[in-house]
Amino acid sequence: MMTREIDTSGKVWIYRPTKHKTAHHGHEREIRLGPKAQELLAPFLKPDLDAFCFSPAEAEAKRRADQRAKRKKPVRPWEHRQDKARVAAAGGPKRPPKDRYSVATYRKAIKRPCVKADKLAHKKDPTIAADLVVVPEWHPHQLRHTAATRLRREFGLEAAQVILGHRTLAVTQIYAEKNAAAAEEVVGKIG
Repeated sequence: MMTREIDTSGKVWIYRPTKHKTAHHGHEREIRLGPKAQELLAPFLKPDLDAFCFSPAEAEAKRRADQRAKRKKPVRPWEHRQDKARVAAAGGPKRPPKDRYSVATYRKAIKRPCVKADKLAHKKDPTIAADLVVVPEWHPHQLRHTAATRLRREFGLEAAQVILGHRTLAVTQIYAEKNAAAAEEVVGKIG
C-alpha cells in the first residue's frame, strides 16, 4: 500500500491498488476506508507518495532503536567483534529487510507474535499442558472471511459483495457464512 494509491479527498477514503490478483483481467479494485481505518492508517502515510506505508525495514530499524534505548550498559568494542564473528560463522549476514511486505512476510509477521505469545502464556502459567495451544496461530485470510460473514449478517449480501470487491454474489457466498441464527428466527416466527 502506497500513499499515492489512497484517495483521501472524501469522507470515506478509497484505496486503489495498482497491483492485485485480478488486474490482468482488467478489473479495478477499490477498497473503502472508513473513519476507524483512516485513524489507524493516517500515521503511516508518507510524504514520499511512492513509499510503502508499511515497511519491514522501518519496523526492524524501530525495533533495534527501541532495544538500544532500553540497553542499560554501553556496547563494548569486543561485543562488535563477537557479533561479526557470529555472523561470519553463520555463513554471512542475513538478508536485510525489504521496503515492503510480501504475502509470505505478512503471514510471518502475524505468525511470529502468535508463537511468542503462546510461549509466554506457558511460561507465565506452568500448569498449562505443554501440548495445549493457548494462543492459536491464524492466517490473514481468516480476517477477510470473518469480516465477510459479519458484513453479510449486518448489511446484507450485496453490501458484502461491494466491500469485498467480488464481481459476483456467488463468490461472496463462499466467503461469507450463512446466518443460521436469522434463519432460525424467521422459522420461529412463521412456524
